[in-house]
Amino acid sequence: MKNLCKTKFLKLKLGFAMGEIAIEGKKKKRQGKLLSDTLMCNLEHLEVDGQYIPGSAVAVTIANLLQCCPVLRDLRLKLNMVDHDSVRRGRAPDAMFKTISLQRKSEQDARKSADHFARRRNLEV
Repeated sequence: MKNLCKTKFLKLKLGFAMGEIAIEGKKKKRQGKLLSDTLMCNLEHLEVDGQYIPGSAVAVTIANLLQCCPVLRDLRLKLNMVDHDSVRRGRAPDAMFKTISLQRKSEQDARKSADHFARRRNLEV
C-alpha cells in the first residue's frame, strides 16, 4: 500500500458495481486508514471505468476516492448503468458487465472495419 503514494496516474477498471466498495457508517470507523489522505497522496489523474446500480452507494464511493487523493486534478468517470431489474432477477452482475463489454467491443470493431473499407475505396478512385 505504501507504493501507491508515489503513483501519479491510476486507471481503475472495475468488474463489479462501483457502489460495492463504498466505506460508510460503522465500516468507516474501522477502516479509517484506508480513507486517509496518505494512501494516494500524490495521485493527480484518476480514471474509473466501471458500472453502477441505480440507488447504490456510488456517491459514497466517489467521495471515498476523493478523500484518499488530496492533490487530484483530473477525475474521469466512465460509468455504465446496470439494469436494477436484471440484478433482482438473479443474473450475475459480472456476467452482465462482460456481455455489455463484449457488445461494445464488437460495435467498435465493426465501425473500425467500415472506416478502413471506406478509406480503401476512396484511395482506389
